[in-house]
Amino acid sequence: MAPKQTSHSSPEQPLRHRYHALLEPRQSLTSEQHLMLAVIADAVALTMRDEPAHHHAAAQAWDWILGYGHASVSFEDACDAVGLDYRAIRKYLRRLRGNHRSH
Repeated sequence: MAPKQTSHSSPEQPLRHRYHALLEPRQSLTSEQHLMLAVIADAVALTMRDEPAHHHAAAQAWDWILGYGHASVSFEDACDAVGLDYRAIRKYLRRLRGNHRSH
């Protein structure tokens, strides 16, 4: 998953801040942890996209989040690296995707 360029008014921007808000307030991240957080945020942003041009990337991101297939770094490991509960994130995303798709 390639990094996504976002503008300041992008709908994905608040989502990235929400993930940082889940971290311990005084937790300082290593470069690797910042990378893991960016990968998680990018995957989450991809799963929320409805544009037909992004369906394949969104499906791949969702498969990674759910733990399907083979990946160099699993969603679980990426979440563990930054101290996030991958089960809670999966549950939240299932609910969010359901609400997003119904609008």
